[in-house]
Amino acid sequence: MVEQTEHLPSFEAGKTSETDREHEIDIERLERVLAQFKHVRRGATPKAAAKLSKARRDLLMRSFEAMAREIYQFDALEIKDLSTKSDPRLLVELAQSVLSDTPVDRTERMALKGAERFRALLDKFDGSVSTKWACDFLGSTEAAVRKRVQRKTLLARRMPNGELSFPRFQFNESAGDLVRCLQSFLAHVNSWPVEEIVRFLLVRHNPSVSDENPLAMLKQGRLKQAIALADMHLTQRP
Repeated sequence: MVEQTEHLPSFEAGKTSETDREHEIDIERLERVLAQFKHVRRGATPKAAAKLSKARRDLLMRSFEAMAREIYQFDALEIKDLSTKSDPRLLVELAQSVLSDTPVDRTERMALKGAERFRALLDKFDGSVSTKWACDFLGSTEAAVRKRVQRKTLLARRMPNGELSFPRFQFNESAGDLVRCLQSFLAHVNSWPVEEIVRFLLVRHNPSVSDENPLAMLKQGRLKQAIALADMHLTQRP
């Protein structure tokens, strides 16, 4: 379905929010770290010591929050790599991430990762084919195939070089035609972006119950069930 934005946990010591419990933040461990900053310097007055302790605590909490913002942007591979670093190296890596990663960079990085995941999903289902391949398979001219793409009766994505790329899963190569019920389904989701249609068709929507995805339902002629899932998906969009 639609990926949800992950919320950062609250790091206010002594309070355990629902988000804290969800992410299993160890508040007791945090309190022990904070306690290390409460010692009094020799010769310091109680008032000066209290002021210094508060300043240290505030700086430490600010550091936690700054690091959290960066760490929650990393994917599983990046987390695994950073977990092997020494403390000094970890601080250097986080600092470099902050200095080199502007909001625009971050958006582009997330878009790139999304594109990589999309490509991996397509590759799992036989990848994509060219316009020529689609024309040969369907026995149609290039102009006719492009018209079908414009009408959303055939799935294709426009690549950066201007060429069309056709997800191969939509072709029933043993029958020499499109997958059963696909055109009726495409007519129902005509307003959806191509990428969203592809993700919807290939992703399992109830993996705890079945390994089937909507594409499998269409191949079995279960058009109404696939459409019902599509309507449900539509209501869950952000």
